[in-house]
Amino acid sequence: MEKKHWDFIDNFSTAKSPQQMLGVLAKTYYAQKAGIDPAKLVVISIMPCTAKKYELSRTEEMFASGFKDVDICLTTRELARMLSSRASTSWPSRTVRPTRSSANTPGPARSSAPPAA
Repeated sequence: MEKKHWDFIDNFSTAKSPQQMLGVLAKTYYAQKAGIDPAKLVVISIMPCTAKKYELSRTEEMFASGFKDVDICLTTRELARMLSSRASTSWPSRTVRPTRSSANTPGPARSSAPPAA
């Protein structure tokens, strides 16, 4: 918002996004409780919005823990592409066919494979 609607900056909330808040909690509270050095902790966020990637490039307000709050952000589309490309190379494939009851209804097709144990 601040890039395109800078005239509304006075109306912006000063609260961090849930993505950034979780990153701070992971690098402070969780790191302390688990006895992990926050410098060795990598926080990866998977979000549907590409604006979350921009949040990572902000400066001082995104380093509340003394480290970058969230280290890597992937969009859900990027994750799906990564999984899809990986699935075609080394994961066992599963055939997905619509069943008679789901063929005429919207939504994802049901798998013909037996449920995983």
